Amino acid sequence: MGLVKFKKGFLDMSKLDIKTHAVVLVDKIYSNLPPQTNQIAQVQQINNPFEKVANQLALKGVFQKTVSQLQFGNNFHKEFVSDDFHITYDFLPPRLEIKDTNPQKNKENSVQKITLDIINFSEIEQDIGAIGINYEIFLEGKDIDLRKFLLKDDIQKGFTSLSATPIFKIDNNTTLNLTIAHATNKIDSKDGIFFGVNFHIVLDGNIKVKDIITKDYYAIAKTKIELIFKKIITE
Repeated sequence: MGLVKFKKGFLDMSKLDIKTHAVVLVDKIYSNLPPQTNQIAQVQQINNPFEKVANQLALKGVFQKTVSQLQFGNNFHKEFVSDDFHITYDFLPPRLEIKDTNPQKNKENSVQKITLDIINFSEIEQDIGAIGINYEIFLEGKDIDLRKFLLKDDIQKGFTSLSATPIFKIDNNTTLNLTIAHATNKIDSKDGIFFGVNFHIVLDGNIKVKDIITKDYYAIAKTKIELIFKKIITE
């Protein structure tokens, strides 16, 4: 068997387009609680660590610019917007999502920097039990049939379309859930592949939050994507 490489001109991984990049913070206590049928009891025992930052004044102090709160929220669910950033707060389960909807533009004032500023401002590092690092990525490619990549020939004939979510164990603390599906870019209506990337990292006391958030998870995701779509060519 010859070298393993991409078929020339088929999929250009340099054209991966990151549409969104988000960091999700999950609290330490609730994520370890057993399920309960009494929802009121759950609410009463939760001290949501992200509540202190889930207001316009606190977020304005972090962003140093105007922050707007969307009006459809309530005390259990709030959403805020500041330029390209969208912040979502949930009381139960306690979580805070910081999403950048234009990561190609905000390379200096990135979602990683904003997240670390929020953590330092609200002093919640010790309350975080898990972190999600998420990307939405689009790869333009005409007439790409995912069935040919992901299914054997005798099986793919029975499918008209396909999406899949392979799971990778990155290390003892990190799992990658990679959703793959055909998609059409809403802006220019070009066909391609959508990749929903979710890294779930559990904190065990041995990893610093800053080291997690500043790590290049996109490079790991790109490597896994290339692994799935590689072509074997015998030379």
